[in-house]
Amino acid sequence: TDKDIYAYVLHRMDKFIELCQLDKSQCMRLAQKAEEVFQWAYTVCEALCQAQKPGIKMKSQFEHYLSLAPSSKKDLQPLDKLYTGILMELFDKYDEEVMKEYKETMSQMLMTQEPLSRRALIEIRKAYHQDEEGANVEDVVLPYLGSLLTGVDEGESPVCPVHASVRDFLLDEKRSGKYAVKLVDGHNTMSFGTIK
Repeated sequence: TDKDIYAYVLHRMDKFIELCQLDKSQCMRLAQKAEEVFQWAYTVCEALCQAQKPGIKMKSQFEHYLSLAPSSKKDLQPLDKLYTGILMELFDKYDEEVMKEYKETMSQMLMTQEPLSRRALIEIRKAYHQDEEGANVEDVVLPYLGSLLTGVDEGESPVCPVHASVRDFLLDEKRSGKYAVKLVDGHNTMSFGTIK
């Protein structure tokens, strides 16, 4: 399993190796830190690819994500610390309004029986909020969650968690804390938004 994870990490981090931002020994460390949990290595690779913004140094991001590794192979929730770390990095520097947007968007996306596209999700949210004074619904959450969700980069692709563990984590308040999501909020958005 370690060799398979290492091969995947090398492949996914290839552009950073070419740019001399990472090397093969660092990729090996990442694979070993995964403790044979492929989903952990996958999520770290996706987070590293998404973290490329001005002022963010690859090596410090890399070390940050390694610090969120499972404590051992016996860790029953090996992804929780990583998911929390990603969400903290994205949302802790913002105000209550952004957390409200996060919770509404995530609850709406998680409650659908069939995944909807990013465009469909935002249109339903716009309809839901249309009667509110000063309502200005924008897609300010999904584009930043590419390490936890698929379909966030395209308007017509279904948006859904990359793995069932993301959904389980977000719906369990004991595990996800302030990032927990209540499906009832998504049901309200979807039902009233659809009717409107």
